[in-house]
Amino acid sequence: ICRSSQHLLDFFKRYDINSPVSIDIEAGGHCLPVCMGFAYNKSHGMCVPLWNQDGISTIPMSDLSQIWGLIAERLERSEVIGQNFNYDRDKILRLGFRVKKVYSDTMYKAFAINPEFPKGLAFNTSIYSEEPYYKDEGMYEGSYEDLFKGCARDACVTYEVNSNMDSDLDEIGQREYYENYLLKLPEMYWGIERNGFNIDSDARDRLMRKYIEWDEKLQYKLYQLVNEHVNVNSPKQVSILLYDKLELPRKRTTGEDDITELLNSPIVQKKEDMVDILETILENRRVRRTLSSTLMAIPDFDGKLKTTYFPCLETGRSSTGMQEPPIRPTIELKDENNKKKNKSMGFPFQTITKHGDTGSDVREMLVP
Repeated sequence: ICRSSQHLLDFFKRYDINSPVSIDIEAGGHCLPVCMGFAYNKSHGMCVPLWNQDGISTIPMSDLSQIWGLIAERLERSEVIGQNFNYDRDKILRLGFRVKKVYSDTMYKAFAINPEFPKGLAFNTSIYSEEPYYKDEGMYEGSYEDLFKGCARDACVTYEVNSNMDSDLDEIGQREYYENYLLKLPEMYWGIERNGFNIDSDARDRLMRKYIEWDEKLQYKLYQLVNEHVNVNSPKQVSILLYDKLELPRKRTTGEDDITELLNSPIVQKKEDMVDILETILENRRVRRTLSSTLMAIPDFDGKLKTTYFPCLETGRSSTGMQEPPIRPTIELKDENNKKKNKSMGFPFQTITKHGDTGSDVREMLVP
C-alpha cells in the first residue's frame, strides 16, 4: 500500500515506464475511484489511495498532489492491461487522467479462447493463475487496508492471467482475431457509451401521455373482466387470479412464456372470456414495460440517454442495456433552517431535443 509519493516513486523506478502495466481500481459504489492498483508482474503490486479524507488515507495534500502527478505520467506513457478495462477507464478519466492505450484486456482474451466459459476475474484466476480464491477474504467487508491489499492483488492476478492466456491464444490460432478485432471493440463501445442519445422531449411527452392512457384503459378493462383490481406485474396476484379463481391449468410461473402457453392451449381457446383476460394481462405488461424501462428512463447529467454495452456474449454478439441512474459526487449544503443535505454535482436533469435545444425538466415529466 502506497504511503507517500516517495514510496510510489521507488515502486515505479523499478520498472520500465514503457512496459505494460496491469491496473485495477476500486470505486466503492461511487463514480470516482477510491484507489488504484498497479502491477508489472504477478508477484509485486502497489495500491495507491487517491484521497485523504473519510478515513481513506492520512497522506498530506501536498504529497497527494505529487502522487497524482506520478500516476498521470505513468498512465500517459504506459500501455495498460486490465480486466473489463472500460469500467476502470470511465472512472479514471473522471479524475482528469489520460490513458495511453489498452495493451490487453483479459475479459476479451478469455472470450477469444473459451467463449462459452465465464469471463470474470474470479473465474479466470481459477484456471489461469496459481492464486487461491481470495474474493471472500474480507476485501469488501473489512477496512480500507483490506480493500487496498485486495486491489493490488487484483492487479497482480490480472497480469498473471494475461500472461498465462498467451499460450492458449496462440495454440488455437486466435491471436489475430483477438488483437485485430476484439481488442478494438472497447474503444468503440466506450465512445458510444459516453456519447449517448439526444432526447426529443416533445415526442417523449406525447408518448408518455399515450401510454399512460393506454395503461389506465387496460387496467379498467381487466377490472371489468374479473371484478377486482389486479396488478399485472405482481406474480402473486396474477397466480391467484389464474390458478385459484379461474382454475386454469397450473403452470410453473406467471411469466410471459407460461401465460402465452395457456393462451394457446385448447382449453382456453374455447373460452372467449379467458382469452380476453390473458391477452389483456400480456398487453398491459408490455405497455407498462415500455413506460418504465424506456419512456421514464432518466438521462445522464448532460441531458443524453446513455446505454451500456455487454460484449463477449456466448453467442459472439454484443447486447445493450439501459444504464443505471448516474452516480455523481455530492456536496454537503445547509438550507435556510441550517439543516444539512447532500446535493449532486452536475448538470440539471434536463432533456435535449433533436435540434439541441434544452427541453423540459425530467422530474416534472415523470409525474403522470
